[in-house]
Amino acid sequence: MHIELNTAFPARQKLIRPLSNQPFRGTVPGVKHYTHPAMSEVTLPAIMQALADPCRLAIVRDLQQAGGRALACNEVRLEVSKATRSHHFEVLRSAGIIFTEMEGTKCMTSLRRRELNKRFPGLLKLVSAGK
Repeated sequence: MHIELNTAFPARQKLIRPLSNQPFRGTVPGVKHYTHPAMSEVTLPAIMQALADPCRLAIVRDLQQAGGRALACNEVRLEVSKATRSHHFEVLRSAGIIFTEMEGTKCMTSLRRRELNKRFPGLLKLVSAGK
């Protein structure tokens, strides 16, 4: 398969299209891909450890208040550096609490509310009640 890169803006080589009629089924250079654990692999101790940090707890509460809407990382109110913010989101993602996907150039994050409520009923209510 041949791939044509948009070279009009060398720093923005994210516009990629295949030269054939076949859909592109690979990874796009420069676009981040996130991995998420299957909910069957998510454990309560891992969730509790992730929620033990006040910053991560604040992230989860902001996502709860968003009412199911995905938020960009910079929409969550935290007074920490970008690297520290990324670390906290990664810990929550690894614990199975949040889901992150790319939408254009933004990383949009949502709470895995339905899955968490099914696996650990009442957990998110406790998190929101602890304010």
